[in-house]
Amino acid sequence: MLIRLGLCVLFSLCNCVTDWKSGKIRNMVVVPFAAAGLLSQLIGGGWHGLLNAFGAAAMALILLPLFALRMLGAGDIKAFMAIGAMVGFPAAAYIMAYSFLGAGVIAVVLLLVRKNGRQRAVRFWQYCKDCFRSCSFRSYDGIDGSGAFRFSFGILAGTVAYMVQYIIQ
Repeated sequence: MLIRLGLCVLFSLCNCVTDWKSGKIRNMVVVPFAAAGLLSQLIGGGWHGLLNAFGAAAMALILLPLFALRMLGAGDIKAFMAIGAMVGFPAAAYIMAYSFLGAGVIAVVLLLVRKNGRQRAVRFWQYCKDCFRSCSFRSYDGIDGSGAFRFSFGILAGTVAYMVQYIIQ
């Protein structure tokens, strides 16, 4: 399992680099790691391991509403699917949860550095009121895009956090 987690960290680092440079998580990074994960699950756990990997990869589909609201990109969901293929369930669920926590920490740091927390809170409150009044969800674009950051960094933080937890246990 430690080797698979190491692959996940390497995968997340590659995603951070490509996401930072091009704004996209590339399939040429995702596909080989996902295939390696599926193959290692098949070798290590047989058909049961392979089914576990497919189930963990499919678990990332619960994030589609966030994609529809433009809060996550398709590459982020593909990255979670590849991580699920590499580590299986329940590790993929923990990594997903840690990734959102890591992204939250990054967001708080950015708010403190940029000193625009009040402005962002007002904009988010307005967005919530607009959704409630119209009885529909609309994409959340923030203020001017300056608050956005690459979620791949949250995924890297979540992967590293889970790996540390795994090593400590």
